[in-house]
Amino acid sequence: DQAIKSGQQALQILVVEDDPLLLKLYKARLGAWKISMVVETASDGFEGLVKVGLQRPDLLITDLQMPHMDGFQMINSLAQIADCSAMQIVAVTGLSIQDIASSALPSTVRVFTKPIPFNELESIAELLASQKKAIAN
Repeated sequence: DQAIKSGQQALQILVVEDDPLLLKLYKARLGAWKISMVVETASDGFEGLVKVGLQRPDLLITDLQMPHMDGFQMINSLAQIADCSAMQIVAVTGLSIQDIASSALPSTVRVFTKPIPFNELESIAELLASQKKAIAN
């Protein structure tokens, strides 16, 4: 019973990244964080959309440049779904600020340029985890 309760309080994180080495890096770095979380991964925007539908993550961390369906298309598709409005979306990209500014990303999306800012991602995750815990209690 307690395991189910703590599982419900665990922060749900989805990382969408097409580079297998970066996915391994994400798993290793996120695994060291001191918050209760469940981390899923996807390798392109289409798989990311499917996993969002299944998992309903609290935090979505995504690359913007990916094959098949890129992060821009995925984020803009998610913006059309009311159920996804509470999800925090963070984009981590190798694109320049000018390239990102010319795209129509929703204003709620936080954008960071690579290298991956793990300290800032951890701060976002900790804030979301404490908010989730407060709501559950």
